[in-house]
Amino acid sequence: MKKLHIASILLILLTIAISKIYINKISSNSLSEVRTYQELIEISKGYPVYSFNVEDENYGDVMLQDVERIFEKLDGNSILTKSDMNILVVTVGEYFSQNGSTYMQTAIVNETVKCNESILGKEIFISFPFGVMESETKEDYIFWGTKGHNILIPDHKYLVFCEKNEVSDFLEKPTYRGLPMSFGYIDLTSDFSAIVDLNDNEYKNYIGSEFFVNNQKTLDSLLIIKNKIIEKYYLNS
Repeated sequence: MKKLHIASILLILLTIAISKIYINKISSNSLSEVRTYQELIEISKGYPVYSFNVEDENYGDVMLQDVERIFEKLDGNSILTKSDMNILVVTVGEYFSQNGSTYMQTAIVNETVKCNESILGKEIFISFPFGVMESETKEDYIFWGTKGHNILIPDHKYLVFCEKNEVSDFLEKPTYRGLPMSFGYIDLTSDFSAIVDLNDNEYKNYIGSEFFVNNQKTLDSLLIIKNKIIEKYYLNS
């Protein structure tokens, strides 16, 4: 009887120990608890990257639509010259958080190419859609970024196209919502993007990339557009 009692106690202790391990595993893998870029890297380094191909009909159409929105005149104005559109040059900080299908990072405003607010030199929050998303099977995650664009890399300088968040005045920092498009932000520090190997596509191998692409033709196309945007909206502003 005594041995049975001891065995029961040991079984209970073992169950508790396993439960703690399971809970800690869930906790450590919870995107909702991530608050820094390094924590995000640690949690998502094994996730597959969702890469793009310019010859893919769906991505090609999306990219062309985004380019048209940037360069073509709509009612006399392009989307980036709307009165409430801000064009900022920022240096990205270490903070990162994701809430649902939107992720947020901090940045210091280095230049205001176009802005109606006095935020030069201030730290701001800036958000973009997507980031890390559930796979179609809901059993795992994929590292999506924003339409084939990696998240903003800390210490890199970016040209950012954004609108002021409607509730910004009630938050601890000025908060801006980036354009949900392939070129809502442009890395001014680096042009580097490694071509994604579809057989070896874990995010840890592409952490420093600006774009997630799986062939050189797509990357070349993106870099041509990127440089045109920099010339039009930054160098000649």
